[in-house]
Amino acid sequence: MVSFYIPGLCADTARSSGRADVDMQCLELFLDMLPGDLLQSVLARLPVEALCALSATAKEVRAAASAPALWWPHLFGFFDGEPPEEEVAAFDPRASLMGAMRTALALRRFEVRLRQLHFPLESCDSAPCRYRVYGSWSKRVVSPRSSDEPVDGGGFVTWTRLPLPPAAASRELSRARGSAHPACARQRGTPCFGAVCEWKDAKLVEMARGFPELELRLAAQLRAARCDTTPAGLYYSSYRRDTSLREAQRAPPELPLTKVVAGAYGGLFELGRNGCEHGSWDMLTCVADGSSITDFSGL
Repeated sequence: MVSFYIPGLCADTARSSGRADVDMQCLELFLDMLPGDLLQSVLARLPVEALCALSATAKEVRAAASAPALWWPHLFGFFDGEPPEEEVAAFDPRASLMGAMRTALALRRFEVRLRQLHFPLESCDSAPCRYRVYGSWSKRVVSPRSSDEPVDGGGFVTWTRLPLPPAAASRELSRARGSAHPACARQRGTPCFGAVCEWKDAKLVEMARGFPELELRLAAQLRAARCDTTPAGLYYSSYRRDTSLREAQRAPPELPLTKVVAGAYGGLFELGRNGCEHGSWDMLTCVADGSSITDFSGL
């Protein structure tokens, strides 16, 4: 494969960290001079952040940078290779990906406001099941294998579009929780929020190491939340002693920026439930490295 220099794009940074430092003005001038066939070849090599910026701002290359052929790999990458049929049928991968990202960021805001992970969770009596969330989509996988491991490769998959929590319900729930132990209140079917959320946010800082600016921002948010140890703090939990951690089982792969920004709602985590006659326990697993946190407070 022939490699070549693209003005405005720091190739060394892109190769080493999976991201790019982009001088958009220089890049636009360079792309304007290229013939159509070569332009498509160059655009296909750009990281998703540069492609997104070009498709939204560059006058001469906007149509080329918005071509579905360029965006299908990014959409499939966000959905771990198998997007819902409805997103594929829409045949607008750029709009689908941007919509999923906007929803993921909105769910993070709801998560902090409601102190609640926005994962559907049901007890599966017949076989283990796990859930991942990708923007507005929930992926439910029922597997005949033990639910102590992520359910990649095999199993019955069901995609369900998730409704956003309504703003009115958010305010009502926040007021109700503010009256007594807001951080310890638990909705049916979810793990203890404080301890699980802190572990999840710390794991996201690890996953962002290929993107320095994002890593710094996530690390700062993590430190600020840890400083508040009062019952009103984001990570406060009286159930912390009932959690158990499992270390990483493998090195995480190189992740696209879209999934890291989406965080818990970009398919990076999987939530499952096990049960016995004494109750149930929930486990949140980082799909990238196999580490997990288990909440036994339901026993």
